[in-house]
Amino acid sequence: MKGVIMNTMMKRISYVVAGCVMVAACAVQAEMVEVSGKIVGANKKYPGGTNFKVIGDTMFAFWSAGGVGGDIALNGQKFEIGCGGNKVSFTGVVSGDGVFQSNGPANLTLSGDNPNTFKCPFTFMTGSLHLAKKAGVDAIPGDLILGTQSGGASLRFDSSDQINDICHLTIEARGRRSSISMQGNSETIAALTVKTNLDIDMCETPSSLVVRKVGPDQLNLAKTVVIRNFKPGKDVLQFNAADGGLTPKQLAIIGFINPVGRDRGTYATQLGKDKQLEPGSLVTPLNPPFDLSEKARAERKQCYNISGLARLTGRATPLKAGMKIVAFGDSITMQGRYVRMMDAALSKGEGTKNLKIKLVRYGLNGGCVPDLLAGKSQKGNFHATMEELIQKEKPDIVSIWMGVNDVWFGEKGTSPEDFETGLKKMVALCRAVNAKVVLAPVAVLKEDAGHWNPKCDQYADITRKVAKETGATLADLRQAFVAYTRNEGYDVLSTGAMRYSSNLLATDGVHVNDTGARIAADLISQAICDTLKK
Repeated sequence: MKGVIMNTMMKRISYVVAGCVMVAACAVQAEMVEVSGKIVGANKKYPGGTNFKVIGDTMFAFWSAGGVGGDIALNGQKFEIGCGGNKVSFTGVVSGDGVFQSNGPANLTLSGDNPNTFKCPFTFMTGSLHLAKKAGVDAIPGDLILGTQSGGASLRFDSSDQINDICHLTIEARGRRSSISMQGNSETIAALTVKTNLDIDMCETPSSLVVRKVGPDQLNLAKTVVIRNFKPGKDVLQFNAADGGLTPKQLAIIGFINPVGRDRGTYATQLGKDKQLEPGSLVTPLNPPFDLSEKARAERKQCYNISGLARLTGRATPLKAGMKIVAFGDSITMQGRYVRMMDAALSKGEGTKNLKIKLVRYGLNGGCVPDLLAGKSQKGNFHATMEELIQKEKPDIVSIWMGVNDVWFGEKGTSPEDFETGLKKMVALCRAVNAKVVLAPVAVLKEDAGHWNPKCDQYADITRKVAKETGATLADLRQAFVAYTRNEGYDVLSTGAMRYSSNLLATDGVHVNDTGARIAADLISQAICDTLKK
């Protein structure tokens, strides 16, 4: 902090004199702090109403979620916001000229009742930018540049008319894909340049996006634009109307995916009334690597649309009072998303909330099958072997979800022979205490709907073989994850080409996200129901 300047503002104060209401004005002081350099945790360092004057290159760095409520005067200087991936909000007014940008992955919200008035472009490098000022109040008073770092950027309108009508929105090419989410709001932009792949989501309620100018060289014709959740007759999507609309070559790179009221699929784009964009003819996929028919989709859905958790915890639960379930696995189990889902359901389920079921997890970070047997890896240590843990816990049911590290680590992983031998030994250790056993194979390893790792399939087959030969019950997560990804993890582009989504069920291609955890919890729970009925 370089110094403190006191800004004097006038505040009305009412008081009573001889029965009459009198009004006086008094001065109140709002603190303005001069800032420069890197300031970590500005939201905690300064009071919520503090205003800032930037007097040198400055970064507000956030190590946790938070916000800044005061105004920021750029003062011709460079001001950066470093969110570190945390949710950060700015509710005051950003004003003046200079350089204004985010730095690194950001989850930034610009909100508040008063308009921003800064006179320079705002560069949002990567992450998610939410515009949430009061409707009609400028969050972005000038040009906006998105996606200058790898990873792309997401622009979300949480209110209408957030960008001044003079704004030129540029979506840069550093990210593989960027997105705009309308959220039922309306926006008009002076000009648009798109250099990368772009998704525009009109969302569930009627939305409007009008771009007044898109020149012949302002859409990268080597990229694609995808429109989602478009509602014909309700949404407005209008580009370059005053100049006759988009060119045929520009229209050719835009596709409508599953527009409301149409059969499932991707539709080419045509010009409609007032040069608005609308879905035209259905696009035929070019050489799809798997069956895209509705029949095939329905069959695949049966592999993962399983209500195992509801069955395990419902009134007809096969569990008995005081039973213990132990979940063994690697870092997926260590992180515990699917285990916590199961535990929460067991504690609240109509059939299990009074049974005092105990669910224990042992997840070995970086563990392969031999490591889990030994109880330690290079990244984790149980300080006990798997046999010792089983003897200590005396579980009624054991689930074992292993395989991803055995494949992933290559030569430092596990050979197919040792993998099979190790799984069989694990089942035998559980049987020694009369525990029922559920086996789950490797589910996914940085794969997508068009690219599958044959080694994962090989090790999943070994798990299936061991389950069959030992009488363990299989929770086939590999089959379920493949089926879900093939159903939900692709787009057919306007060109007919297939585009695949990565990390659909895992945050990093390995460790399950909430959707992946839900599928795992359901299938493992169903397998527990099945094994208890044997």
